[in-house]
Amino acid sequence: MEKLEYRAVIKYLFSKGNTPTQIKEELDAVYGNSAPSFTTAKFWAAVFKRGRTSLGDDERSGRPKTATSDDNVTTLPGTS
Repeated sequence: MEKLEYRAVIKYLFSKGNTPTQIKEELDAVYGNSAPSFTTAKFWAAVFKRGRTSLGDDERSGRPKTATSDDNVTTLPGTS
């Protein structure tokens, strides 16, 4: 399961009034060993409590995931 999907489940359970402990118990019951950690459930519950609605990662400074861009990509000889 993707991070965003887990975050959506955490957001749903938080919106129902569950505590981070209850959220973790529900995640464990449904997803078993693949469930996110208690720390993750607690972190996202706190973020949603502060009013965040987005499930995606925030933009941040630093090195990009990839150095590939339209500006630095060239066609290899013999390919079109």
